[in-house]
Amino acid sequence: MGSTVTDAARAAGVSRETVHRWLRDDYEFQAERNAAVRELRTAASARMERAAAAAAEVVLKAVENGNVAVALKVLEGFGRLAGQAPAAVGPSSARELCAQDEAAVRAAERQRRRQEAMESLKDQIGGFGL
Repeated sequence: MGSTVTDAARAAGVSRETVHRWLRDDYEFQAERNAAVRELRTAASARMERAAAAAAEVVLKAVENGNVAVALKVLEGFGRLAGQAPAAVGPSSARELCAQDEAAVRAAERQRRRQEAMESLKDQIGGFGL
């Protein structure tokens, strides 16, 4: 990634127009390009994961060594300085998840019926010229 169409054309010994035509019309070329981009992204993502793990180790060591500034930044990043609790985790039971979903559907249906009743009342009241 990062190469221009001009760079690709030069490397392949063809014109920029040819590369653009391949990108537009040649499915084999497009598929190979997509595979190459996917491979590059996967490799970059793996490198970033390794870098993040290394960074986490550095931060952990700093906190363990009493670096208050780093400790405060970690707490801030997790929202603990603002008193935020960790994000809630939903049920781990499929039955509970289904029950929650069904309850939400029933609540939405009740709300819809209430709204319809209110609209009906408004129409009736309006019919009396109030």
